[in-house]
Amino acid sequence: MQKFVYLFVLIFSFSFTLNAQKYKFGKVSKAELYEKSCPLDKEAHACILYKKRDTHFEYDEEEGFVIKEEYYFRVKIYDKEGIDEGIRSIPVYYNDKNAEKVINLKAVTYNLERGKIVKTKLKKKNIYLETTDEHIKQYKFSMPDLKPGSVIEWKYTFISPFYTELEKVVIQYDIPVKREDIYLGIPDFFRYRPHMRGAWDYRLNLRSVEKNYKVKDESTESLAIIYNTYIYKENIYEINTGNVPALKEEPYAGNIENNWP
Repeated sequence: MQKFVYLFVLIFSFSFTLNAQKYKFGKVSKAELYEKSCPLDKEAHACILYKKRDTHFEYDEEEGFVIKEEYYFRVKIYDKEGIDEGIRSIPVYYNDKNAEKVINLKAVTYNLERGKIVKTKLKKKNIYLETTDEHIKQYKFSMPDLKPGSVIEWKYTFISPFYTELEKVVIQYDIPVKREDIYLGIPDFFRYRPHMRGAWDYRLNLRSVEKNYKVKDESTESLAIIYNTYIYKENIYEINTGNVPALKEEPYAGNIENNWP
């Protein structure tokens, strides 16, 4: 499952009203396991049943603001060609001073055996951190007990001290998407330049909430520790959409990835 079209760095987001089930990690249904083909595309080898991304800024006493993102994917595998969707990698950037990291990575494969749901969890020893180049590493893993008919899901937390640029917000992939919910919580004193790729038209949905954080000030003279509380507004941008068709390569169109800035 590769990331294609729809890049939204901050500012822009979508709202789309959907009547759909609620998804929770570990709550895969028999109906999802019995499904033989994707209703959106009968020829699809796999389908993203659900994707969620929740992005917020948190204040760290030592590093200042950091970006914290919660990701969750659930994918259905229909045939042998779709099994490659169970081979995952998560890139992280690092330099001499700071590094992005992935924590709380969990993944499970679900299969039906004699009418019962069987769960196979990914073991920590099967998660590898591989250096790609001098500034990129990748967390790599393959889903266990993967076969046609499997449903797989994984979730993780991505933490980045590099708040000058957010991760791309991707809506469309090379396999169909049944539903996705994306939330971006941005402190109102941060400003980013938006870049958008794609032709669909969505309504923007924005709401603001107040948040507060504490900063510890230490006085070397009195050895006293003073906590100051700061209040700021957080702008919440939401994308709630679904029934997104697969993005397919076309003759003479070049590499899809080249459309990214």
